[in-house]
Amino acid sequence: MTPQPGPPYEWDDNKSRWNLQTRGFGFDLIHRFDWSTAITRRSLSSQEARWVSTGLIEERIYVAVWTQRGNTTRIISMRKANSREANEYERTRN
Repeated sequence: MTPQPGPPYEWDDNKSRWNLQTRGFGFDLIHRFDWSTAITRRSLSSQEARWVSTGLIEERIYVAVWTQRGNTTRIISMRKANSREANEYERTRN
């Protein structure tokens, strides 16, 4: 069963700053992530229960990797979807 993500959010401030420097936005952008548009799957790359959600922020498709810690959603990674992910998202949503 997929947990329900949402506020409150937390993240590693150093990773968020790195994201801001390299990708142009920090993890605080997650507050604008439209979870109602998200397609979420379990990540197979970690021992910890991690989830990968692909969804919209305004008109752009983003990918957020997160885990649930108690009532808090911890953001692990966040980026704009690449073209393959965007195409897969569009096919799945239609």
